[in-house]
Amino acid sequence: MRRTYKNVIVWDSSRLQARRCDVITENSTIKSILPVGSMTYGYVYEGRGKTAIIPGFANSHGHAAMTLLRGLGEELPLMDWLEKRIWPVENNLNASFVKAGTDLAILEMLSTGTTCFADMYFFMDQVAKAAAEAEVRCC
Repeated sequence: MRRTYKNVIVWDSSRLQARRCDVITENSTIKSILPVGSMTYGYVYEGRGKTAIIPGFANSHGHAAMTLLRGLGEELPLMDWLEKRIWPVENNLNASFVKAGTDLAILEMLSTGTTCFADMYFFMDQVAKAAAEAEVRCC
């Protein structure tokens, strides 16, 4: 699908200067960066000179499936939290838990601009499966 992002802000290759332009994309590929008002293809998003297009963020350290453990013992000091809350749960983890937690984490990451993540946890095959299904980069 072709899209035009009209009158948006992008940075030049030096990353020092921003400018307004129109950006034409096809599927997930940028096809053209043109002066404002040059041409329009497909669906049009109007940035009104106030919306910036930036690269996706990368989360370089995470345990995605732990989204399902959010709030569990959060009032405890680190070692008590690990020993009394987290490790007992992790002793009973299974592949479907990790897949579901990773699916949720990916939804949350994408909704806030994170498009790539590094993960280290249990059942890494399930993390890889979730990333492949969501078409996000993961290592």
